[in-house]
Amino acid sequence: MENILEVRDLNVTIQHPLTKENTRILKNLSLNVTKGKITGVVGESGSGKSMLMKSIKGLLPDIATRSYQSFIYQNQDVKLSGHESLSITMIFQDPMTSLNPLRTIGYHLLEVIRRFHTKLSKQEQFEKAVEELEKVGISQPKLRMKQYPHELSGGMRQRVLIAMAFLTNADLLIADEPTTALDVTIQAQILALIKERQLKEGLTVLFVTHDFGVVASICEEVKVMYQGRIVEEGTVEDIFYQARHPYTKGLLRAIPSTPGVPLYSMAKDRQSFENSEDASMKKISDRHYVLTEEVTH
Repeated sequence: MENILEVRDLNVTIQHPLTKENTRILKNLSLNVTKGKITGVVGESGSGKSMLMKSIKGLLPDIATRSYQSFIYQNQDVKLSGHESLSITMIFQDPMTSLNPLRTIGYHLLEVIRRFHTKLSKQEQFEKAVEELEKVGISQPKLRMKQYPHELSGGMRQRVLIAMAFLTNADLLIADEPTTALDVTIQAQILALIKERQLKEGLTVLFVTHDFGVVASICEEVKVMYQGRIVEEGTVEDIFYQARHPYTKGLLRAIPSTPGVPLYSMAKDRQSFENSEDASMKKISDRHYVLTEEVTH
């Protein structure tokens, strides 16, 4: 299968502004993203999921430094300073912090259209914005164009962000926990919307979540992250029915997060496992890999 993105040995370090101490957030992380599929990135809070996505998009904070051996996007070698121009778009978790409260919904959409659809007239730009709102299931789109973010429900604001993302015509969509703050019914609608557009337009989607239920409902492949590394990856079937890594097994058993506890203590069978930087990905099957020095069965 063809990969749209291949990253090798990505490291991200953050320097504390007061103590100047450095903390490694991502540690020699390698990532392959299959073209045309929805890949879930799952792990507990603090595992490095969002930092990985921001690193891919080139949105790291000033206190962060990034390095990698290689970054290949659509068969092109990308330099450290070239991420902003890539055909990648991102949906963030909280629409209220992503939308300017002083600007109308129409303003947000038209800003995107002016940047990515430069040949359209003003009337065509407006019509395209209205059309996109209709596509993402927002009723009375012409009225919504005049409204402000606080006048819309959480689900509608998230749909606006999705509309803005689709208007960029990007080849890779990063969705960073876009349904976390929504109720179950709205969450299901948003997931169905992303899946429908992905199938219709052949998009590649990186879907970040800590919810295995979401992974099961929308994803085809899964990356499991722990402490800044991908510890297991495979198809949804591989991860759900043939998990090998103790941490993955722990997530599937709904074991609570226990920061600072060695990985082997989280495994039901108490098998020894060292999360050392010398550990490497071992192939289990065609798409199934696990980070370990000793594969569990």
